[in-house]
Amino acid sequence: MKPIAIALVFLTAFSAYIYWNSAVIVRGNISDTHLREHNSLPFIIRTSHPKRTEITDSLRWTGSVKSINIAKITSPYTGKIMKIYIADNAKVKRNQPLFKLGGIGITNKLKQQTSQIDTLTNNIKLTRQMMNRKRQMVTQHLLPADELSRVRIKLSKLRESLNSAQLQLDTIKTRCTIKSPIAGRFINRQATSSQLVTQSEKLAEVINPNHLRIVARVFTNVNLKNCRAEFVLNQKTISGIVTTRLPQNSPEGASLVWIESKQINNYCHPEQRLSGTIILQTRSSLVIPVSAIVRDEDENPFVFVENAGGKYIKQKITTSRQQGNMVEVVSGLKLSENVVTEGAYELFFGHFSKIYKVAD
Repeated sequence: MKPIAIALVFLTAFSAYIYWNSAVIVRGNISDTHLREHNSLPFIIRTSHPKRTEITDSLRWTGSVKSINIAKITSPYTGKIMKIYIADNAKVKRNQPLFKLGGIGITNKLKQQTSQIDTLTNNIKLTRQMMNRKRQMVTQHLLPADELSRVRIKLSKLRESLNSAQLQLDTIKTRCTIKSPIAGRFINRQATSSQLVTQSEKLAEVINPNHLRIVARVFTNVNLKNCRAEFVLNQKTISGIVTTRLPQNSPEGASLVWIESKQINNYCHPEQRLSGTIILQTRSSLVIPVSAIVRDEDENPFVFVENAGGKYIKQKITTSRQQGNMVEVVSGLKLSENVVTEGAYELFFGHFSKIYKVAD
């Protein structure tokens, strides 16, 4: 042992010895404790029984609120944003117009489709005239009947093509007015007026703000499904249930889980960042004040328990979690035992010479 350490240990032992043999200190009683005076103990001893309380095991999580129903709004064609009908973050109804798509590309597409319709219409007119002539010739036995049948089949195909072309024209006109597929809120707009966009390019999103979930990150491999989660929002405790653990982890290696509840729907909003706890279990345990615990040179925890004869016996315990100034005792202590909560270290150092061996 180094000389300085030896000196400090000896000085501590000598101080404890002087303190041990000094006058008795007397103070007033404290509620829920027992204050005992001993002529042989020159310090205050306070004792009390362990308390039984609820201990909660929990994990911390962080995450953000996401809408369960999200509609991605994309451009059906390459074109130009001619008009934006809705303000950012505004509420929208189902099938309400959001964007008007136009530009040279759309105009040419409409012209081509219209030209195809005109061509088909004219061919149908000519084919009908031909069919009428051939019908007369068949009646006069100038042509075989199958010639008339071939014209009828041709006319039928032309009419089908015309209907298809007309439907495509109507579809282009309809899709150029881009509408919301769901009722919700118009968010994350990426396109601006007069901007050129390509086919399938994302323009915005519409979310349902009344059906939300929290996507939370938590560092654990424990199965958290159906565990209760809590967080505080505007001084109000909001709770939810872990419904799903996602198969993939976050880039940091954390597990990803979904937390859902009606309270989350009512009090949260999309993209809100939150943090809280996931409750693993709640159990009934014995707790004692931190001041009741003394530790030996190997950091083993002990308490002093008053026996039936009024003497204080050092007793080894096993501790677990600490909440505030209280420590959970896993083993080594009973609810009925009277534990020293003040003066424990004075009792401990009273046996100093038995615990620390100071070299000469």
